[in-house]
Amino acid sequence: MGVRLFLFFGLLLSACAQVQPLGGGEQDKRPPVPNFERSTPVFASTEVRPKEIRIPFDEYIKLNNPGTNISVTPELATKPKYEVRGRDLFISLEDRELLDNTTYSFVFNKAVSDVNESNDTTFTFVFSTGVTIDSLAYSAVLIDVETQMPVANTMVGLYVPTDSLNPYKHRPKYVAQTDKDGLAQFQYLAEQKLEVFAFFNKDGGKIANNSSIAFLSDVLKIDTTKRQDTLYMFSPVVLEEKGRLLKKDLSLGGKIALVTNFDHDIGGVAITKDNLSVDFLAETTARKDSTFLWIQAEENAVYVLQVPFRDTVLSARIPTRKITASPVKFTSNLTSGELEIQDTLTLTFDLPLKTLDTNQVQVFESDSIPVDFSLQIHNLRQLQILPKANQNRLFIPPGAIEFYNGATFQDTINLGFKRKTENKYANLELILENKPQEQLLLRLHKGKEIAYEKVVPVKDSVLVFQTMQPGEYTLQVIVDLNANGLFDLGDYPSKRQPEPVIWFRQPITLRANWDSSQPVAFAVSPED
Repeated sequence: MGVRLFLFFGLLLSACAQVQPLGGGEQDKRPPVPNFERSTPVFASTEVRPKEIRIPFDEYIKLNNPGTNISVTPELATKPKYEVRGRDLFISLEDRELLDNTTYSFVFNKAVSDVNESNDTTFTFVFSTGVTIDSLAYSAVLIDVETQMPVANTMVGLYVPTDSLNPYKHRPKYVAQTDKDGLAQFQYLAEQKLEVFAFFNKDGGKIANNSSIAFLSDVLKIDTTKRQDTLYMFSPVVLEEKGRLLKKDLSLGGKIALVTNFDHDIGGVAITKDNLSVDFLAETTARKDSTFLWIQAEENAVYVLQVPFRDTVLSARIPTRKITASPVKFTSNLTSGELEIQDTLTLTFDLPLKTLDTNQVQVFESDSIPVDFSLQIHNLRQLQILPKANQNRLFIPPGAIEFYNGATFQDTINLGFKRKTENKYANLELILENKPQEQLLLRLHKGKEIAYEKVVPVKDSVLVFQTMQPGEYTLQVIVDLNANGLFDLGDYPSKRQPEPVIWFRQPITLRANWDSSQPVAFAVSPED
C-alpha cells in the first residue's frame, strides 16, 4: 500500500508542475567603475615609470576599439598594448620612452564596457614621471564654418611650435576628440606654448590628411588662465602633389569625359592618333577639374590623351572598337510646358552643334502669328532661344540642325510653351539692421540648395529679391572681408581664417503673388 501511495503522489506532483520564467529586476544600466585606489600605480602617482598599468573594475569588462577610443597625452612613440583579464585592465608601456618630469594621461572614451549589458564608461587615468601632476587645462569647440553647427568625433591636436611643423606629417603632442557638442578638453597640462590644429581622419589616425581642418592662428599659451577657443572647420583647397587622370572614358562615338584630381587648363590638352594631332571641341562644366572633349572617333583606333600638370605631361591611351550611331535626342528646361520668367528656352542635344539654318527656325504666338526672337549656340550642345511673346510655339524642320560629325537632326521640333506670369512668383525685401561694416554675401537656402545669392555693398542696408519661387527659405550671411563677392575659406600656411558666417534659422515663408518685407537684425557683429 505504501508503494502505491508514493507513486500516486509522485504523479500528482509531476502533473501540477509548470515551467515559469525566472523573475528579474531592472536592466543594469550602470557602467563599470574603475577602482583607482587599488590600481598599479595608484591614480595620480608621481615619480613613477611603469612598464605596466593595472586598473581594476567592479565587474567583468571588455574593450571597445582601444586604438580609437583611448587617447594618450603626450603621444607615445610606441602604441601601448591593452589587455583585459577578468575585471582588470592591463596597459603595457615602453617605459624607456617616457619623458622626464611629464604628466601622462590616458583618456578612455567609451573604450571600456561591461560584459553583459555593454554599458560603456568614460574616465581618465593619470600619472607623472616628475614630482608633481600638471594641473592646467584647455578646451576648444569645433564648429563647421558653413553650417555653424558643432563637429563631433574629430581630432583636436596640440603641437610643439617649430619652424618645420607640418600637421600633415607630424603627430600632435596632445590630442583629444570632440564630443557631440563639438567640445574637446585637455587636462593635466604643463605651462607651455602650443599650436592648435584640428582635423578629421576617417581612419582614426593622429596625422591630418586631405580632409576638413581648423586651426588657431596664434600660438596658444597654456597658463593658469582658463581658456576655451572656438575653431571653425572647413575643407581647404588641396594642391595635389601628384597629378592623376581620374576619368578618361569615351562614349557616344566621340565624347571623352576628362576628370583630373587638379584644375586643368584646356589650352594645354592635346589628342593624337598615330603621332598626328587630332582636332577636338572642348565643352566646359561647372567644375574646373572636369571637361568633355569631342572628337570624330574612328573604329578600331587608339587615341592618346595628353594633359599638362605642372612640369610634366600626363598621358592615357584611349582605344576604340565598333562605333554604333544612336539617334540624337534633346532635353529642354521647360517644366510642364512652362518657362521660368527669367529664363531663356534652352534645348540641350546629345552632340555638339555645328551649324543651324536660322531661316528654317520659326516661333509662333498662338500657333499662327510669327513673333520675333533671338537665338544662339551656347557651350557646344545648347540651342538658346528667346522669344518676344509669352505664349509660343517653336518649329524647326528636319535637317535644319547639323552636328559636329556631319549628321543632321532628322526629327521635327514642334514645341509649345508659355512663360510663367508674375503672379506665380513672390517678391522679398530684406531690411538689414545693425549690419557689419563690411561687404556681405547673402544666400537664401531652400532645403539643402542655395536658391538665390546676392552681394550687399557696404553702403546698402536694403536688399530686394524679385520673382522668387514660393516656398520656405533660410538666410545665410557671409562677411565678405576681402570684398571679392566670394565665400573664401581659410588657408593654414598663411594662418588665414575662413570668412565669418551668420545663420538666421527662422524660416522665411513666401507665397505666390505676395510681397514680403523681412527685418534681419544682426545682434552682434561677427569678429574678423
